[in-house]
Amino acid sequence: MSGILLLVAARFYISLGEQIHPDEAYYWVWSRYLDWAYYDQGPGVAWYIAMFTHLFQESWWVLKLAALVALAVVMALLWSAGRLLGLGWHRSTIVVVLFYLTPGVFLGSDLIMHDTPFLMAWMLATWSMLHYLRHRRAVYLYVMFVAIGLGALSKHSMAIFVMAWLLWLVFQKHEYYLWRSPHVWVGALIVLVLLTPIWIWNLDHNWDQIDAIRYLRSAGGGQRQSSTGSLIFGQLFLFSPLWFLAFALLWFYLLYRFFRELQWPPLRRLWREHNLRTFLRLFSIEVRQQLTNWWMVSRRDGQLVNISIAEQELNRRSALWFIFWQASFVILFFVVMSRTSVVQANWLIPGWPAILLLMGAYLPFHKGALHLVRSVWQKGYGALILLGSLPAIGISLFALYGYQIDQQLGLRLPDQAFLQFRTAGYREMIAQLEQVRRQKYPNAILIANRYQDAAIAEWYLRDTRPGRVASMNISQKNQYSYWPSLEKGQDYLIFASSENGLTPVDPFLFIWLDYMFESVTTADEQTVTHQGVLVKKYRYWYARNFRMAWYEVLQIYLDRLAILDLMPSMRGYNKHLKAANAAASGDNLMTRMLRLQKCYEPDYLEMLGNWLLNKQSAPRCEAHKLL
Repeated sequence: MSGILLLVAARFYISLGEQIHPDEAYYWVWSRYLDWAYYDQGPGVAWYIAMFTHLFQESWWVLKLAALVALAVVMALLWSAGRLLGLGWHRSTIVVVLFYLTPGVFLGSDLIMHDTPFLMAWMLATWSMLHYLRHRRAVYLYVMFVAIGLGALSKHSMAIFVMAWLLWLVFQKHEYYLWRSPHVWVGALIVLVLLTPIWIWNLDHNWDQIDAIRYLRSAGGGQRQSSTGSLIFGQLFLFSPLWFLAFALLWFYLLYRFFRELQWPPLRRLWREHNLRTFLRLFSIEVRQQLTNWWMVSRRDGQLVNISIAEQELNRRSALWFIFWQASFVILFFVVMSRTSVVQANWLIPGWPAILLLMGAYLPFHKGALHLVRSVWQKGYGALILLGSLPAIGISLFALYGYQIDQQLGLRLPDQAFLQFRTAGYREMIAQLEQVRRQKYPNAILIANRYQDAAIAEWYLRDTRPGRVASMNISQKNQYSYWPSLEKGQDYLIFASSENGLTPVDPFLFIWLDYMFESVTTADEQTVTHQGVLVKKYRYWYARNFRMAWYEVLQIYLDRLAILDLMPSMRGYNKHLKAANAAASGDNLMTRMLRLQKCYEPDYLEMLGNWLLNKQSAPRCEAHKLL
């Protein structure tokens, strides 16, 4: 445990000086406005953050503490799971170190996300199931089901654990008694009860979380496009290219062993009879010769029973196959999903502990009666895993210190290659915007376009200007869609940002502002540099007198004017729009009509035609006609 604390302390030291990540700020905002659940996920991460901020304070180090406490818990459970699998002290320690060194874990472990409590719950469920398979005590089944419920409160992906568990049970017929066990069905009921907050929120919000899951809100709503290549390519960097290769080789070997065991006569008879005693009687002759007359005392469902070492070995194999099917199902599930959806590489992280446990089970660094021979391939496999740590460490070092490495080696890489600047510049951007608001537009309310910008602004203004920073939510639906946003008659200082120097500042926003407000003043694009690198672009608009939301503007266009674009010949049947036929060429009629969305009444249609024909200035509507 002291070694785990040392690794966590080292990660905290490395994170010093980093700014808060936009997604961290988003979930922190959730913790300020606690609810039964949220559009994106359940309430788990919000409750977890709120526990730390209420115990301490709302500060950067508290969020890092919450994230790294979870990392310590996950690594401790992973080490204990290795011991339960029979890996021993040395191999269990190696598995924990490998998990810590994976770039995806090392670089993301200091971020407080919905994955933080989710991974704790996932690992607790795995650990408790391994404990049950070792000791056969029903209490560990209940711990597993409680962990499943808590994990589902943090992330919907906890359902994958359940599906992997069911798949393992299908192929382990000597465990079929679990189907009839009352503990399993009571545990399933406990899960449903623990999910009550999610049921309550969805009943109040028309089951909107189903849409969030269906359209993969957390991946930007990507649908009907393959991302399998990027998913596999991402594993090479987030996991380690050599470890990815090592697991692929091991997976095919274990799959071969699985089908070989299906041909083993005792196992075939077991599948036919579902009789554990029969299987033990016909168990491997070699194992029985090595371990005869060895007995251990254990508990099964609260009763003392004698278990032979043969049954102990059977339990160990059952646990090993449980880990195998968990790792396999996580990978296969997301690979299949990636065929038609955008799947992010970090979504496979819950399967990494199982992958590393399987790899650790075949490392040559162990002792024991069952593993007296270390084959040449096993030694080579161990060398491959150890060598895999080198690219993993290299990837993490470049992500943390890429700019310094580039300067020393003279590589002259583009600024966008330096991931260490991903969160840089937000503090300076928000400070400049707040200064502009106070000096030039004191009556305006600061509001963001993207939800990430709104969360970042609320974080950096939490001491100087308490309260919510809203989001206009033009880009996509998220939790801000359920919170108060624009109020009619109010002035706003709207801002939008770009995270690097190549991407322009949200051009989609420009189209709507002139139609939503009485007047809009646009500022020039601003930049923020860090260590001589352009890290952020942003722009702000001073918008007076909010009148209607962007979707109301679009509704007016679709209701009154879209047919004229979709069926141009219709213009000839409207005497007020005959002039539009002559002026339509060389201009975007939709854009011109959107300029006149405020004047959709029949009296203004003739003015529209004259404007399109004569290129005159756009007619304006009276305020009372806009409401």
